[in-house]
Amino acid sequence: MTTAERPGYGLPPAFIAGWLLRAPLRRGRDAGVDGARLLRGRVPAPVVIGLDLVPASGPFILVMNHYESTGIRVWWPVLHVSAALRARGDSLPTRWLMADRFFRTRWRGIRIPDALVAWLFRRIAHAYGTIVVPRLNPWGRAVAVRRAAATLRDPLRPHPVAVTPEAALGSGPVLVRPVPNSAVALAWLSRGAIPLVPVGVYEDDAGRLTARFGEPFVLAWDGLTAARAEREALTQRVMAAVAALLPPALHGAFAAPEASAGSPSA
Repeated sequence: MTTAERPGYGLPPAFIAGWLLRAPLRRGRDAGVDGARLLRGRVPAPVVIGLDLVPASGPFILVMNHYESTGIRVWWPVLHVSAALRARGDSLPTRWLMADRFFRTRWRGIRIPDALVAWLFRRIAHAYGTIVVPRLNPWGRAVAVRRAAATLRDPLRPHPVAVTPEAALGSGPVLVRPVPNSAVALAWLSRGAIPLVPVGVYEDDAGRLTARFGEPFVLAWDGLTAARAEREALTQRVMAAVAALLPPALHGAFAAPEASAGSPSA
């Protein structure tokens, strides 16, 4: 499919205007509900594969590639995956971990000030209940991981959480190496008990935005020292599980034979 034939993935002006008017005043927006609304009627229609692999009950950690391509920014995969999870009847929305800012952001070629982008991200976090991960503050990142742990293990309302490990370093369709220690943080969250659910997002040959879920797995936990010593192995385990759900051309830094086996075709 050529660029000219691709479906439009711009946010409708009416949605943006309504969101900006209401979001500062109200919390509790649901990315799954908004995603279903914004993706409804897209031609070709987005595709979901393997949704039955997601645990039917209990908390889980969703691990997604930071997929972007021409005309598709990462929020569309987030909305697509969130809508898929809500459509199956999940009672609680997934809480995404989100960086607190992008740098050198442009809209239709116009540079957007970093401070304005950071302000908008705070508004998004307030509206959707996302967990903000500071890009420039190591202590703040540790606090965000602890918030994610509390969310997963809330005795009354344990929400699933979702992460894109490449977020700070990747902004394209091809996998890149994730943020250092992100796999260690995931092992700390999993503790050998809470499953990680990989999901690969890509566009297939027909131009359909596709979310492909994989088999859940857990990361063993023998303490922080052991996890740091095994950081590379943990990284490979997590990212290979995501790579296996993508076309081989998108494997990038994780284009190992074992990661490519059974992958969908481009």
